Amino acid sequence: MSTLTADRSAGSNPGRMTFGARADRAWLAVWRLFTSVNFAVLQIMVLLVLAVIGMTVRQLPGFAFRTAGDYAAAMADIHARYDTVLGVGVVNAMERLQLFHVFTSTWFSIGLIVLIVSIVICTIDRTPRLWRTSAEIRVIQPEAYFDPRLPDRVRIAAGLRAEVEDAGFGGSAVE
Repeated sequence: MSTLTADRSAGSNPGRMTFGARADRAWLAVWRLFTSVNFAVLQIMVLLVLAVIGMTVRQLPGFAFRTAGDYAAAMADIHARYDTVLGVGVVNAMERLQLFHVFTSTWFSIGLIVLIVSIVICTIDRTPRLWRTSAEIRVIQPEAYFDPRLPDRVRIAAGLRAEVEDAGFGGSAVE
């Protein structure tokens, strides 16, 4: 009982984590997230939804990003096309969400970067295991494979029988 009290008074609090331990846990959580197949599927689905939006909604032409006047003219064309169908507020919200230039938008670029990082981390995570399994490949045949009674097997001449047995091939492999 006295040692328990002495340990607590020394400042060891089992419920409190140090900054390094929290950073290690956070790093491990991020590592597990990026190596998760479910996270990879989610990333691909989000990019797919963005790509479908980019293919469905009329996108701003490339020249619209040269000057502010070109951008205003291109957006006026989009407002003329979509304001009657969706309303001015929805079109303005879509413009703020960069849905009229999806493939150059911040969201799509971040999604692609996260996917690339995820692929690199998955590759790093799986490489040692793949290397171990592919570095040393042994083909192991069952004993029945060497049975000389099976058709198309090599027969050892009687004069070489002792040499084969001395080399470690004995028993059923030698007829």
